[in-house]
Amino acid sequence: MDCEEWCEVSVDHEVVELDGVADRAGQQGQTMVKFLIETSGRPSQVSVDKSSGYPDLDAAAVSGVKAALLRPYIENGVARPIWAVVAITFKLN
Repeated sequence: MDCEEWCEVSVDHEVVELDGVADRAGQQGQTMVKFLIETSGRPSQVSVDKSSGYPDLDAAAVSGVKAALLRPYIENGVARPIWAVVAITFKLN
């Protein structure tokens, strides 16, 4: 697999914290976040691929991905950068 081509991978994610504004406003939805997993496992070039329709939720999703430490993609024993997309879903309980 050529690691410079677009690849979709599954990413384990932590709970993304909101400041309470979105919760009080009753906002929920899903943000698709696109990013590059660097050889260090750090995400870079993080951006919203598809908006939830709520800027606060989109910003929280991007912030959560930027804070993540991921497993690097390994090909033939060597870490390689790879593009990923992850869906961050916000639901009210």
